[in-house]
Amino acid sequence: MSNVTLSFAIKHSDNWDWTGVPYHPHEFHFITTEDDPFVGPAATHLTTYIEVVNGVPHLAIQDGRNIDESRVGENLVGVTENRAVAGCNGNADGTTDDDCYRAGTRHANGKAWAADGVYFGDKRGDRYKGDWHRVKARFKLNSVVDGIGVADGELQYWFDGKLLIDQRNVVLRTGARPNMKFNQFLMTPYFGPGVRHEQRIWVDDLRIHTEK
Repeated sequence: MSNVTLSFAIKHSDNWDWTGVPYHPHEFHFITTEDDPFVGPAATHLTTYIEVVNGVPHLAIQDGRNIDESRVGENLVGVTENRAVAGCNGNADGTTDDDCYRAGTRHANGKAWAADGVYFGDKRGDRYKGDWHRVKARFKLNSVVDGIGVADGELQYWFDGKLLIDQRNVVLRTGARPNMKFNQFLMTPYFGPGVRHEQRIWVDDLRIHTEK
């Protein structure tokens, strides 16, 4: 499928804490037909992220397997379609900052789009983390025209029906991957840095579908 929507209800335990770092916990992912079913989600031809970082909703992508390691740090946008879109080979669409960093013997990358503030907070009220909230997130792959990736991909995030993130000019793939489709879903809550006490999230009524 070229577009996919994830919706679910979620609440956090009252003692839920964040790490304070500008990444993690990772929560929900989509991966594509360009990778096998047992691929590590941080090193693929495209992984999408639906998560909350320090109470702020985030959508993010990585495509580390597309990085041209021989030209890391060069802007290859407009030069070649054999490049990454989420960092290390140039910022494909300029809609947000990209990242490029060493991961073992190779590089990893990433781009993230954040909401305008905290929506899973510590204070009781409409944005209290310990209450049930409805989340919906949608990704649509960009077009490939005449072998070139076009900046018309889409990503959106709703919180209790309110649209918080709305990007309609994103590049998620280049012309090197014209047949890419979403076909895998991972639900893998993961705190890399960790927290010092036991805490929980609850997820209910999870749905995955396409939209016309």
